Amino acid sequence: MKSFSFVILFFAFVVSASAFSLRDLGDGAAEISAYSGGESTLAVPATLDGKRITRIGSGAFFGNANLQSISLAEGIEEIAPLAFAHCGNLARVSLPRSLKKIGSRAFFACEKLPEIELPESTQVLGEEAFAFCSALEKISAPKTIENLGENAFPLTSPALFPPSKFPAIEIESAAVELLDPSGECAIDGAEICTLRVPVSNTGEADAYGCRLKMALKTPDAELAFPASLGIPKISAGEKVLLEIPVSASRALAAGTAEFSLYVEEPNGLGSEEKILALETRPFVAPAVKIVDFVVSGQGDSVLKKNAPFDLQLFLQNTTAGTAEEVSVALELPNGILVLDGKQTQKFPSLRGGEAQPLEFSLLVPRRYRGEEIPVRVKISEKYGEFAENWETTLRLNSSVATAKTTLAPTGTANAQIATASFRSEVDKEIPVNPETPARNIFVAIVANEKYRYVAPVNFAENDGQIFREYCRKTLGVPEKQIRFFKNATVGDMNLALNWLETRGKLPDAELIFYYSGHGVPNDSDRTAYLLPVDGEPSGLGFLRSLDDVYAQLARSRAKIAAVFLDACFSGMRRDNAPLVSAKGVRRAASSGDISRLPSNLVVFTAASGDQTAHFANAEKHGLFTYVLLKKLKETRGNVSFAELAEYLREAVPEQSLKLGDFEQTPSVLAHDDFPHWDEKLYGTEK
Repeated sequence: MKSFSFVILFFAFVVSASAFSLRDLGDGAAEISAYSGGESTLAVPATLDGKRITRIGSGAFFGNANLQSISLAEGIEEIAPLAFAHCGNLARVSLPRSLKKIGSRAFFACEKLPEIELPESTQVLGEEAFAFCSALEKISAPKTIENLGENAFPLTSPALFPPSKFPAIEIESAAVELLDPSGECAIDGAEICTLRVPVSNTGEADAYGCRLKMALKTPDAELAFPASLGIPKISAGEKVLLEIPVSASRALAAGTAEFSLYVEEPNGLGSEEKILALETRPFVAPAVKIVDFVVSGQGDSVLKKNAPFDLQLFLQNTTAGTAEEVSVALELPNGILVLDGKQTQKFPSLRGGEAQPLEFSLLVPRRYRGEEIPVRVKISEKYGEFAENWETTLRLNSSVATAKTTLAPTGTANAQIATASFRSEVDKEIPVNPETPARNIFVAIVANEKYRYVAPVNFAENDGQIFREYCRKTLGVPEKQIRFFKNATVGDMNLALNWLETRGKLPDAELIFYYSGHGVPNDSDRTAYLLPVDGEPSGLGFLRSLDDVYAQLARSRAKIAAVFLDACFSGMRRDNAPLVSAKGVRRAASSGDISRLPSNLVVFTAASGDQTAHFANAEKHGLFTYVLLKKLKETRGNVSFAELAEYLREAVPEQSLKLGDFEQTPSVLAHDDFPHWDEKLYGTEK
């Protein structure tokens, strides 16, 4: 039997060259454009008629009912569209390690083909390449495929994974990152960014032929990106990182662009849709110009002929917009010699405010005629609109500096990676009420996330930013009556409280102080302190105690002073490590002496006693802040302090139990004589 098989294979290799039709590709290469033989087992050779076979042409074996097994020789790099389409009896295909591209529908409707192994060299797999291969049960696809066509693998076929085992595809939304040149987690007009999307397979079987689908839900957003990206294979338990280029036009408006992301799997086992919200900012035009210059003699204080001198210039982008493809050309009169320095220099980009020094060593020869030396610098950038040429006139025998100045680039040109965040429901469609300028309400917001000496507080910046939007839009507080301090130093925190105290002296003033960040307990009496970003937990003298905060607000004599604390009072060990080792936990401590609270003050804190104050990772907020904002959204701000207290006491514990096996109950502190429980945050009293 083995001998018989050998004979068959042997004759397969000696098929007459006349059965193949060739098309010359030049440089000694050819493609097989057609095949007229009737063999069932065929090996395509590496050479025919003295030419290297590098390509199987379009439709070369189309509809060949005799062909059951085919082997392609090394050196073949491409299989063109429809090359083996409708070969109904083809059951075995051996592909060479040299293969780079398989065209669209190359093996379309090869109904008896049970498996296919694509070589590691494969880079392109055309659309519907193996569509309607109904017997296809096993696919080996490399990660090297760069371009995966739509429906490259069969949409209707036996399962491509073992019985009772399936892939489970998920977009890891919390880990999506945006790489943007500004490094500020936003897409600017005329900017090209990269969106990094991690996709994982948590199932028990490999997934083949998946596609990431991306669509823009925000109309007229002036953004361009690929709508589909192929994922050849995601092994069980594997995570792949996809990079999607996103480019913005110069017409991009300020706002938020929402994207729909989901992964399509051929058997309908794709991911859930995720909504990604990215901040968009309008194009800011750069302004590139020479902002300063100095002329210095090389040891001589007078500019004269036959004496080398230095010309130093500062090229700067003077606006916040990024300048790209900047070119600078120094133009001098004929005869002036450039001893050192490139007359033409190029910069890929100049960030807003970035400056680059330009230095030239020049010499005026004796034969130069005239006493003046006109100097011109021609400057251009990508758009040809935002650069300003510069010129000056140097005069021989004029005084110059005796030594050149040491210059160095200023600003930074290094873009940073940023984590994109998916917006919470409370961040969208924030209710808008009319402003209430007649109401003397003032708000100070401190959102401390990035600390110098201790761990950051997750989502504190977002807490403060969205609370600010609710104050402005929903509570009707005029913008000029809100102060927002992001990552506040001790000076900033003093400024915030002093500003509130001063405004509190106005007639019928109402004050709101919101804080999200770390707090520090005093080990001796467990009193609580607010931690500025430049403070150290051990330096209590430089922190703000809550008792002092309450006292300062009381001194203002405001009608109402409301305090909201989504704070971490865990403290730090002496080795500067967090006392709380559990990742993602913020712990509440004592929030003040109730007996010392003034009658006009009400305090809402994130947790009671020694409970931990958690954050809601999916919502990108502290749990307390998320529930607070949710109530403001549901009521459009028309909620009393009593109603808010009751809601927080019920909703926060309920949400905490949904997040995990822990309890978190907010604490509401007020003097027994607090008279404003029925006062509405927006609207009128009951």
